[in-house]
Amino acid sequence: GLEELVGEPVGAVAPLPVLAAPPAGIEAEVWVARAAAGRPELAALRDQVAALTARGAAARAGRRPSLFLTGSASHVEDDFQLHQNNAEAQVAVRVPLFEGGLSRARETEQAAAATRVAAELDSLFRQIRREVADGVTRLGAAGAAVVASQAACGAAEEALRQADLRYREGLISNRELLDAEAVAVA
Repeated sequence: GLEELVGEPVGAVAPLPVLAAPPAGIEAEVWVARAAAGRPELAALRDQVAALTARGAAARAGRRPSLFLTGSASHVEDDFQLHQNNAEAQVAVRVPLFEGGLSRARETEQAAAATRVAAELDSLFRQIRREVADGVTRLGAAGAAVVASQAACGAAEEALRQADLRYREGLISNRELLDAEAVAVA
């Protein structure tokens, strides 16, 4: 039979591995969070959004008045025994009146850039969600395929057993037995 042609017993066909099902009770959000944790581009985009937001805040602060205080004190002794104490204090106020809207334009530019990067971040997160959903679907389909293959393998083994019995009784030819063995091995 086929055992002589192949050199292995027909029953030596390796069983299909059983796929590990996802642990029960774990929400899809947990899988998405695990997938997102392994994506460095997400962290990079989050950092970029934070940096652009900080730049926007700095540009917004550039429109506000600034108050500067400086002070100094010194003591001088010279050869004439003249001792001097000097003290100085300065107060300065800067009010951006005639800047032509430069600070507002910088703030708007940084806000637009932050919005664009946030949209990229959202798009990447949606892509990760789709990848996780596709993976779960493929895992379910693969599990169903394994179950179907195991059922087909069992049916082929039963057909081979019956073909072997019929061959021994002389009801079928050697060719039909070889066909049943080929189906069982495939």
